[in-house]
Amino acid sequence: MDYIVESALMVHGIRGLTDEEIRSAWGDVDPRIVWMEEGRIIIGGIDRFLEFRARMFEGPVRPGTAAPKEAALIAKMTGKTKRVNHFNLEAYSDIDADAVLTASGAMSVCAREGIGAAVTAGIGGFFPEMLYGKGEILVTKGDGPPDVATLTSLAVTLISSGPKDMLDYEGTFRFLEQHGVRSFGVARDIYTGYLFVGEPAHLSGMLEDAAAAEHSVLIINEIPEKDRTQDRAILDAAVEYGLEAEKQGGYYHPAVNAKIEELTDKASARLQLAALVANARLAAQL
Repeated sequence: MDYIVESALMVHGIRGLTDEEIRSAWGDVDPRIVWMEEGRIIIGGIDRFLEFRARMFEGPVRPGTAAPKEAALIAKMTGKTKRVNHFNLEAYSDIDADAVLTASGAMSVCAREGIGAAVTAGIGGFFPEMLYGKGEILVTKGDGPPDVATLTSLAVTLISSGPKDMLDYEGTFRFLEQHGVRSFGVARDIYTGYLFVGEPAHLSGMLEDAAAAEHSVLIINEIPEKDRTQDRAILDAAVEYGLEAEKQGGYYHPAVNAKIEELTDKASARLQLAALVANARLAAQL
């Protein structure tokens, strides 16, 4: 399957890893990574992308972003890059921005260019307070999180490691299915979390069932439970850190990633990168 790999994780999500660590993790995989330079969509290999990544952390933090007093890493982590999703891709293109593409942004490029699949690691979804309704019917205000809204509005395939741990992933799967998007597991038809182990949520089926899907497809290649971080107190601390960073003008998910990376001595960063590489390998095999 032809595919592209989102770039937000390797710039905002695993900031503590060096270029050498990232290059080594990809090994013999030659990923087609998607990002934006001066408003133009670029699809390139790992060496070309790492040149872009290095430039994004030269000079000051992006205008308007202040790091919270207890979270000075935000400035180093955010750099000059903007985060592009399906909804703001054209706007950032119009202002000739340098930007990383999230899963949502990569899916948008897939739909526009006829590319088979977008590849990511963790994806966005609904926070518990965002979903309303009882029984089988769930509704939300507005379009919903960008990754969810893009899956429901475009006919695309997204290969991922599943929704992030602080989200209502069971509700997210139900909402997606109600809107024609089925979720398929690679190793099993349940999902228990991304970097941590949580309560099980049922998926639509197994990967071999995906060919019969009529709309967008979410493929979930879970990180093995034995490899995940066992101390959920780390997640609680990271969520609090992310909320404070957001209040100060930073990005929520990169801040959460940074705190988990710090508290696990970079183990979470290496795990996410390995998951991204594994998902790219899966895309190439399909």
